[in-house]
Order: sequence, then C-alpha cells, then structure tokens
Amino acid sequence: IGNDAFYIIGYSKLAAVDFSACTALTEIGKSAFSNCTDLTNVDLSGCTALTTIGEQAFNSCYRATVKLPTGITAIGNWAFGENDEDFLCKNVLIPRSHAATIKPLVTASDYPEDRIREY
Repeated sequence: IGNDAFYIIGYSKLAAVDFSACTALTEIGKSAFSNCTDLTNVDLSGCTALTTIGEQAFNSCYRATVKLPTGITAIGNWAFGENDEDFLCKNVLIPRSHAATIKPLVTASDYPEDRIREY
C-alpha cells in the first residue's frame, strides 16, 4: 500500500478495510491511512508477508485498534499517531509469541506502552 494511499486532507470517511486475503502485502507506506478517523478495526494479523509500516501510516485514526502480524520488522515514527489523544490509535495489538521483538518497535515509534495489548 503506497504512501498517502487513503490519506485525505480534511478527514476520510473510510470505516473498514478487509485485509483477510493480503498474504502478499509487504509494506504499508507513509501516511497511508492518515486522517481516516472513522476507521475502527484494522486486522493485519493474516498479512504474513507484511514487514514494514511507514511513518504516520495510521496517524489520526483515534478510533482504530490495529492488530499486527508476527513478521513486522520495521515501524516508522508516529505510525500509530503522534503523542496526543487526537492523533493516537485506540490500541495496538501485538502477537504474544513475538512480543519481545515487536513491542520495542511499537514503542520506538512513539506509541505509548500502556495502549499496547497482546493477543
């Protein structure tokens, strides 16, 4: 998914995306879903090839819970929102089996540790 793919200046009404068949998806680009304020559930757990989430990919998706797959190796700054309630995703879910490697990537992106949950 390329940079700014669903980014809308103003705010997008995109409420749902279906990633259930995304086995070939390797990267979500910079600001791909920025300002998609109606987005609520982003389940990437089936995206077995996904390794990279770009800078500000889900910025301002404050209603969204983002569920990550096991193969994530890189997460850009503010991928899940800037340090302000108006910009942060509601939660980021990480696989318990890979928490030791994925949690540091999520916190290094400036996402608050208290919003990270394991599944």
